[in-house]
Amino acid sequence: MKTGFSDYTLFLGASDGKQTDLVQQAVILAAGKGLRLQVVQKENPKCLIDLGPAFLIEYQIWVLRLLGVKEICVVVGYKGDRVRDVVRPWGCHCITNDRYEQTNSLYSLWLTRQWVRDTFLLCNGDVLAHPWIYKSLADGPSSCFTYDSSSGADPEHMKVTLRQGRLRAVGKDLPLSQVSGENVGILKFTQTALEPLFDGTRQILQTIGDDAWAPQALGAMAQQEPIIGIDVAGIPWIEIDFPTDLEYALNRVWPEIKKCFVPNVGGKEHGNLSSINRDLPDSSKRFVNL
Repeated sequence: MKTGFSDYTLFLGASDGKQTDLVQQAVILAAGKGLRLQVVQKENPKCLIDLGPAFLIEYQIWVLRLLGVKEICVVVGYKGDRVRDVVRPWGCHCITNDRYEQTNSLYSLWLTRQWVRDTFLLCNGDVLAHPWIYKSLADGPSSCFTYDSSSGADPEHMKVTLRQGRLRAVGKDLPLSQVSGENVGILKFTQTALEPLFDGTRQILQTIGDDAWAPQALGAMAQQEPIIGIDVAGIPWIEIDFPTDLEYALNRVWPEIKKCFVPNVGGKEHGNLSSINRDLPDSSKRFVNL
């Protein structure tokens, strides 16, 4: 029987008693064209990768809603109208990066500076990640980011250096001897971190240019504000850049994620995510056979 996303919640194990409603806002960066995936995606943007029951960005929004995030901003660019049509039923706000072909994710983040006003989660629109990764950030007491200590050797990886659990450097060209792991692409910034975050963003855009990546602002920000690293090695996730990434996402990561989907039963809670469906649209009923 076809039931849909609106009939599911997430089970992540025994409740740890922590609140999951402390993060009220989230930003999803989804303006990119995804040139390296066009051989399989054709004209579809990466955030509209078809997972079967849902597009990638809809899965991200669903997890954020279940975590209690009330306001979600999606930065669109390539095929922006198509992305808007998908996220509109979920009640998302959209900001357009008209310069998506000349800029990268840092410029898209910069465009949200007047919308963000509180603690928020920042998500790359091409990352498929287990819900535990989102929850670990939402439960974190300070600004934090997720990284994978089992990865980071590839030239394409956005590498990070940590000392005593805090971020010290980020970049694709860090010496391997200094690499602590790969940045996952899902982060949390507290309200007190907003000023140093966007100050750092402005500085990077002025010095490096509009083609800088969003994680590059973290290096500047880390000099003013402590950013805690959460190691998610062993937890299913992938940044989908290449056709091989997409194959791995569909055949390895997504099946593992679906194991924590459970049906809502009589409004009961499952584990440490409530079964209430916060603002899930009627259109979500088309996502079937999870």
